[in-house]
Amino acid sequence: MSDHDDAQDLTGVLPIQQLRLSDLLDGDPPLPHAVLVVLSGPARGTTLVVGALPAEIGRAPEADLVLEDDTVSRHHAVLRGDRGGLELEDLGSSNGTNINGNPMAGALSLLDGDLVTFGSATCLVKRIG
Repeated sequence: MSDHDDAQDLTGVLPIQQLRLSDLLDGDPPLPHAVLVVLSGPARGTTLVVGALPAEIGRAPEADLVLEDDTVSRHHAVLRGDRGGLELEDLGSSNGTNINGNPMAGALSLLDGDLVTFGSATCLVKRIG
């Protein structure tokens, strides 16, 4: 019997790591607050991750969430809130903002599954947390 015959076949076996509480507390990045999935417009298929609030949405490169769409104002809207809830406010954009097909007036709360339209870009809101 050769040494090769005594060896175990470990193909596909992953090592088991011991989980330490300190790994969970120190190393995990914070969860995003939400994602906006762009369903229509030139940026269709893009997912915008809302990592920190407040988050400005617009066409400007310095916006927190950039929507590359000529119908979106450079500084279109702002998301505020926390894990308990999100609020959206239009910043006086040229083409307006709609929530579920209704034009916005003032700041409004967003729910999971809402459809928000910035100019011609419609986004699905998926809250996390």
